[in-house]
Amino acid sequence: MVRTFLTGALLAVVGALAVFLSEWLDLGLWSALFGAGIGAVLGLIPHRGPGWRLLAFLIGLVVAWLGYAIRASALPDSAAGRAIVVVAVIVVITVVCGLAGGRLPFWAGLLGACALTGAYESGYVAAPYNFLSESIGALSALLVPVALGFLVAVLTSATPDEELVVLGGVDKEPAPSGLAILSEGEKA
Repeated sequence: MVRTFLTGALLAVVGALAVFLSEWLDLGLWSALFGAGIGAVLGLIPHRGPGWRLLAFLIGLVVAWLGYAIRASALPDSAAGRAIVVVAVIVVITVVCGLAGGRLPFWAGLLGACALTGAYESGYVAAPYNFLSESIGALSALLVPVALGFLVAVLTSATPDEELVVLGGVDKEPAPSGLAILSEGEKA
């Protein structure tokens, strides 16, 4: 409970600081809550070390960015073109995370792809011909608050000894959401 309040308080301070720094330095961090919230989720969900989660997130982000590049340069702006990119992005993230043997969490890769989509889709739809400049701006505006939220969450989250063992083991304590993760031999 204390950790939740500490994380929330620090996240609120960092989010407000990001907004004011963006205003003072004209950084264009248009949605500190969006980015900091994504970073916090990435930092709070236990799965191996934070480096693996961050790597999977960045892979998802890059794959989604490449999807936009392909969409802007080679595909028609139609439902079929958008569907091809959606399928390709999900397939690539699935294959990369699957081949990593559980080290790269699939959910973190999807979170990275969804983060870029949330930060950039409306900008892309408004001006697909400005893909390169607009997408880089969206990435930088997204990554600063994501990094701040991730840092706060990792620094205030459980130590590795307190993390839940999700793959091939039994939890040391119940999951925070109230859902128990059962080992192979247990039944609900």
